[in-house]
This record gives sequence, C-alpha cells and structure tokens, in this order.
Amino acid sequence: MSEPAKPRVLIIDDRTTNIHVTARALAPEFSAEFALSGEQALEKLTRDELPELILLDVLMPEMDGYEVCRRLKSAPRTREIPVIFITAGDELETELGAVLAMLAGAADFIPKPVNPQVLRQRIRTHVMLRERTREVARLRGELRYSACHEPITGLPNRALLTDRLLQRARRGEQPLANRVLLLVKLDEPTVAATREPDTGDALLRQIADRLARAARPFETLAWLAEGELLVVLEPLQQDPQTMVMAVAERIQAELARSYRLSDVSFQGQVRVGIHRLVSEPTDIEELLDLISHAMREPWPGDEKQPRWLDQPSRDTHRVTDPTTHTDTRGIESP
Repeated sequence: MSEPAKPRVLIIDDRTTNIHVTARALAPEFSAEFALSGEQALEKLTRDELPELILLDVLMPEMDGYEVCRRLKSAPRTREIPVIFITAGDELETELGAVLAMLAGAADFIPKPVNPQVLRQRIRTHVMLRERTREVARLRGELRYSACHEPITGLPNRALLTDRLLQRARRGEQPLANRVLLLVKLDEPTVAATREPDTGDALLRQIADRLARAARPFETLAWLAEGELLVVLEPLQQDPQTMVMAVAERIQAELARSYRLSDVSFQGQVRVGIHRLVSEPTDIEELLDLISHAMREPWPGDEKQPRWLDQPSRDTHRVTDPTTHTDTRGIESP
C-alpha cells in the first residue's frame, strides 16, 4: 500500500540559498516547490496544481511579498491558500512587517532565523485548519442539498421549487403566466411500495428516472410530498393544448408500466393532472396547496387518463373531463 502524498508547499524567495534551507526544513513532512520571484509564482499558480500552503519572502525585487499576497488573495483560484510570510529584520521592522502581512491577507508571519520545528508546526497547523475549513464547507453543502432535495431521487423538493419560482419572479425572469404544471400523484399501492425497506428506494429512483424521460420538454421536476410530483413544462409554441396532453399521456403510460424490483415485479397507477396558470400567481405556496388538494378530489371517468384541473380557488377544486371539456359542475376547462 502506497504512502499518502505529502502536502505540497510553495516557497517564493529570490534567493536560492534560502529556498534550499527552507526545503530541507520541510523535507520530513512536506513536498517543497519554489518560485524565484512574485511574477514567476503568480504565473505558476495559474497553470499548475495548487499547493496546500505558500511560504513567502517579503523583500524581493520588482514585486515585494505584500503585493504578491494581495494579488493571491484577490484571485478566486488562489484566495483560499494560506500564506505565511518569512522575513529578516530588526524588532521594529518585524512588528511592522507582521501588521502589513496580516493586512495583505497572510495567515501567519515568521521572522528569520527560522526554527525548523517551529516552521513545520506552523505549516502543520494551517494545513490542518484548511482541511477542516474544506470539511465544514462540504458538510454545509451537503446540509443545504439535503434541505432542498428529496433524499432518494435527488429531485428538488417543494421548498426549493418555491424558492426558485419566487426568485425568478422577483428578478422579472420567465413569468409563470400561461405556463403549464403537471401534477403526478402515485396511487396508494405505489406509495406503500416505496416504503418497503428492501425495494422502496429502487422504486423511487425508477419513478424519477421514468418521469424525467417522459416529461420532456420540462423546465423543472420537483418532489412536492410523498407520492406527489410536479412538472413545470417549458413554454410550448405550437398547439400547446395538444402537446400538453401528449406529454401527460406519455407520463401516465410510462409510470404505469411494470417495475422490476430485485426478484419481483410491481405495477401501480398514477393520476396526472394538468393545470395552466392563466395569470401570475400571487402566492405560490397557496397555489401548490390548492392544486394538490384538487388531485385528491374524486376523479371522473377513467383514472388512467390525464385530466385538466380547472383554475383552483379556496372554495372549489374542479376536475375536468378531457372528452367533454366540462367538469362535474359544468364549468369549462382552460
């Protein structure tokens, strides 16, 4: 089994003697690279693999260490690399240099002559801090993702869907008026099957995969709640009503096909409701509640056929029959 690679440290110093001394001090734990000027270092960092830490001399010709550090910290690619200044000087110069180093963005400042053990310990500390910062950032990213996605399928959840729609509305981008939403509701046997410990996760993933294939051209897929999924279709230019019904029927047929789960097969049913936004919604959460409620109302006719959901309101939730384009109360569909 090969040993793990040593953390890489870039030494920036215009004197080769200093570089050799520093490299020897690092050798037991770290892999040293070098640059003989600030310009060379900045150019190297634009093309090569980035080091874990930079040791930077202050007094260099043309571009001093403070300017090099400022440029490193202003560049997105290099701003997270910890920089330790190393320089010689009397006590007053050292104290002033430490202040200037921190103002330039340095993580630490070590005066010469450098004690090798102290140098390694300082580097060890900052490398460890960077690793922990990365781990915290990774965990935060995972938490944000988990809070905004259904954990098994990875589909955006209701909270993320609502936030995206609200953000888009605030920016005045792509208004939702005249967009079409497709509500997909799994039947009770399918919902129960998704809870099975051995096969439920696989079934959920297959449902999400099939929906993504069948729902094109979709703009967004989302998991609203257990057994309820939402499709926001892209704007349709030609014969939208016919195109919408074709997509809805494709979803219905695809999700009703038999699923292969381990050594068994399963076949469930779904309802597909179609809702056209006739105007820009003022309350997206309320809209989702209302159309979700409409999907749970009695379904006239064949449940295997998609249905237009009439414009929902607080008091009525109507489901229309596509063959007559009327609901059970005689109100026309969109």
